[in-house]
Amino acid sequence: MVGYNAAVLGRFDEAEEAMTRCLEAYEAHNDMAGIAATLQNRALASFLTSRIDRVLSDFKRILQIAREYGYAISESTVMRDLGEVYFMIGQPEEAEPYTRRAIELFKKTVGEGSRTESCEAMVVRSKWFAGDLEGATELLKALITRQTEAEAAGRSIALMLPSERVVIDCVALGLRGAADAEFDELIAKGRALAMQAMDIVELMETKALSALRAGRREDGVRLLEAALAEAEQNAKLTSDRLRRQIQRATEAPPLAARG
Repeated sequence: MVGYNAAVLGRFDEAEEAMTRCLEAYEAHNDMAGIAATLQNRALASFLTSRIDRVLSDFKRILQIAREYGYAISESTVMRDLGEVYFMIGQPEEAEPYTRRAIELFKKTVGEGSRTESCEAMVVRSKWFAGDLEGATELLKALITRQTEAEAAGRSIALMLPSERVVIDCVALGLRGAADAEFDELIAKGRALAMQAMDIVELMETKALSALRAGRREDGVRLLEAALAEAEQNAKLTSDRLRRQIQRATEAPPLAARG
């Protein structure tokens, strides 16, 4: 916990030292549960210092430990997190298999509820960013129906977090080609909820992609550049993803000219 809290405070050298000492102690005692927990906690420091390769290798070691020692919840959680990581670095097609496996595991271990619904939302987001608009629309409709029914029935255990719902509502705006002002309202709501910086960047990127897919290339590129500026300031892990989006948008022929 010293290492985790040091990372939260931006004291990364202190975080690294504490995590390393912790891992050495657990390794010496062959404490696999401790190793898995420490690697999970180290992900924050890795994220904040853009060490994405270590995030992936740590998560995959947790998977190995979870499968070997029967830690079903750890496997479920890491599958979900791997999907999130691949999504954040701009590989939505790579993210989806991990997320779907997480859904399957969560259903077997804790049943259907907010965890599986959050994973379902991740699949919707992945399909939206990958350009599978038909698939995203179908899954989103089913997800929103389930959420509405759960809310009406008072089943709070099945409800996504407010911040997760904002992200999904933003995808819904993108799928119907909503006006920029509607996106701006959701982005303002996200900031009011103190959503994580990478989530705010995702909202801004969704607005940009909606403009691009409507044939508004100049607006789309401008909005992507605004999202990149936000990422450079507060969520650098997503910067490369946005740069690739800008490059694709700039190099692609105008939408109306595509054959």
